[in-house]
Amino acid sequence: MAIPHPRADSGASVSGAARDVDWRFLLPAPPGGFPARRVRLLGAAGGTAQLLVDLGVALEITETGPMDHRDTADVTVVLDGDGATIARATAAVPPGGVVYIAVDRRRPGQQVQSPGRLNQRLRQQGLRSTTYWRLRAKDRDTVFVPLGAQGAVPWFVREVMDDRGSSRKLVKRVLLLGSRGSSRQIGAVIRHYAIVAVSPTTRTAALTPDLLVPEQSSAPGDLLPLVLARGQGAWSRVVLLPFAADATQPSCVVKLAREAEHADATKREQRTLKELTDRLPTALTGTVPEARGIRTWSGLTVGTEQFLPGRPLAFWAAPAAAEGDPRLDRAVDWLVALHLTTTVRAPVALQHGDLTPRNVRWDGRRVSVVDWESARFGPGLCDLLYLLLHWMWPGESAFDRDPEAVLDLVFGDPAGPVGALASHQVRRYCAALQVDQHQVPALLVAMLVRQALDRAERVGASGADAALDDNLYARLLVRAAQYPGALPSWAGAAWLT
Repeated sequence: MAIPHPRADSGASVSGAARDVDWRFLLPAPPGGFPARRVRLLGAAGGTAQLLVDLGVALEITETGPMDHRDTADVTVVLDGDGATIARATAAVPPGGVVYIAVDRRRPGQQVQSPGRLNQRLRQQGLRSTTYWRLRAKDRDTVFVPLGAQGAVPWFVREVMDDRGSSRKLVKRVLLLGSRGSSRQIGAVIRHYAIVAVSPTTRTAALTPDLLVPEQSSAPGDLLPLVLARGQGAWSRVVLLPFAADATQPSCVVKLAREAEHADATKREQRTLKELTDRLPTALTGTVPEARGIRTWSGLTVGTEQFLPGRPLAFWAAPAAAEGDPRLDRAVDWLVALHLTTTVRAPVALQHGDLTPRNVRWDGRRVSVVDWESARFGPGLCDLLYLLLHWMWPGESAFDRDPEAVLDLVFGDPAGPVGALASHQVRRYCAALQVDQHQVPALLVAMLVRQALDRAERVGASGADAALDDNLYARLLVRAAQYPGALPSWAGAAWLT
């Protein structure tokens, strides 16, 4: 069945259908590049074929297996199939052709499909191949880890995996131990994985995804990306971290939105990073990524920036003592230094706009901050209030699990233990920036309003109805308005009116 190229206009959900085909960013270029002349698609859910056409992956889609050696496709994709389906789909791959196979070893017929065995079979057919470990959440791929890059698994486990809790720590130790050997050891135990293969030509065929080809010249051999495809909405961007075969960390950071409609964030982030590079004092140099330019790939805006090592503060173990948190002190010190540098007039400075513990890194000697897509000039203290709202308070619920409860702890009870720790940080900031503490309640409301408006704008840009969206920050704004005296006071135990 062939599907024509014209784009179909349809409303997008908040989550975004394009998130279901993030595997496209792993594909090397077929002959002629993208969109591919013809893609064979097997085992896909309804609507996937049209989506691939809409996104510029293919000009034509066929959803049947090859009948003979002449029935070939530039790209073959198997999203759900047993060994027989995979064998049929890869029986006729033309020179330069690309193959993508997703395997779920929990399903009937796929239990015996180990990465090692499948790779061996593909290589016997003359194909070059590599394996990606697929980590999933809510039936979606959220991370692709290249097993063909020896340093990718240990780096991911050390710096990206959340190991809070005894069971997660045990998993981390096991994975680090396993990653010291060959990728075959990891491949033997993972449930979800993907294989990318190419049919070499006389000019050879690299396994480097087409999206990373401009970066390939700086690294010998194949360049394989560790792909982070997380985030809540359709506006959430995909992050590719390229690894050379023998590298212990990524060579750079590549970011792009899944659809052209959300390209503004990438452009804005690159502008912000360039401005910061020119303005930062020596003490802050290296704590913000250096912008390395924008280009276009398959109609999408792609931004590249410097890779900064470090583990998100969200994943560092919380201190046992309730008197303070050195991690939070470091983050606030960094924020004070940034705002002292960028203040226009108190309290207006350059806001990060999404200063959560996941975006603040610690490499053992200094703090660095990433993800500047939401940066703008405004009341700088709003960054700190947002950070405090998302902080991991020892013994308390996480913000993503019970945001109303965290709001109450941090801002609704200034005399409580969490409120007292948060109040201390606000007072530190206000003293350093000479901000009147009486502005804090109004700036708390301003921060919640700004976040609620940002959410509504992004939902609307995704094609969904913002009026029907469960806007978290709008809920929190309503809750804060119900506090005694309407707003909390950081000036003491009393409430401001």
